[in-house]
Amino acid sequence: MTKFKALTLVFVAITSFSFTALAQEKKEETVTKTRPNTVEFSADNVWNVDIFEQEDHKVLVIQDRKYNKAKRLELGLEAGTFAASPFYSSYSYGGRVAYHLTEYLGIESFFNASSSSLNKHGKQISDFLSSRSFSSTKEFREPKWYTGVGVIWSPIYGKFAFFRSNIIHYDFHGVAGLSAVKTNSNVLAANGGSDQTSLGTLFSLGMRVFLNKNWVWRFDARQAIYRVNFAPTSTGGNAEKVTLINYQFTTGFSYMFNLGGF
Repeated sequence: MTKFKALTLVFVAITSFSFTALAQEKKEETVTKTRPNTVEFSADNVWNVDIFEQEDHKVLVIQDRKYNKAKRLELGLEAGTFAASPFYSSYSYGGRVAYHLTEYLGIESFFNASSSSLNKHGKQISDFLSSRSFSSTKEFREPKWYTGVGVIWSPIYGKFAFFRSNIIHYDFHGVAGLSAVKTNSNVLAANGGSDQTSLGTLFSLGMRVFLNKNWVWRFDARQAIYRVNFAPTSTGGNAEKVTLINYQFTTGFSYMFNLGGF
């Protein structure tokens, strides 16, 4: 009798467990049928889809790197301002070339010519000296061209939404290397003036905006530190060695392509 009771209890327990599992399975089927289908979307139409309707849609991550630089050559044109002298307003224009060894590292060089004119400070001093017919004048060093080469490092790649309609891809870069600046003197050679080409450092920060897989819109801010000889301020004096800091701000477009072809 005791054995019969034990078997009866086991049978009841198994039956109860079976009914419970079956009820749970039917409940899950009902929830699945009433739950809407997974929302399908891409970066192009993400703003037109209510992705926050459900808990599992609350995080949107766009992880792809759409535009690549590794093993690609970059050729570009640029123009901007050139702050090489406190007495001249200078504008620069030129080109650049870069080869990207990886997505993060590359080699870049540039060359810019300058178009300059005396600013209000330079004119004020020049007019003052001319009106008094001074035999020696204040030396102004007019920038003529600016070039440099360095290692380019692009550690940051990102994206942002433009007017909630397009995803804009960009990266930030820095360059460190060597530069050369050509400056001309307004003082005659007989008075100690001379045109000079000075070597210096090169540091820059910039940003690329990828318009498509080939075209890039760039912004760059460069700094060069170099030394020049200024003419003596008095007859028989010695030339003065002065450290100058040059700043350049440019914008322009670049075309990127593989060396194997366009």
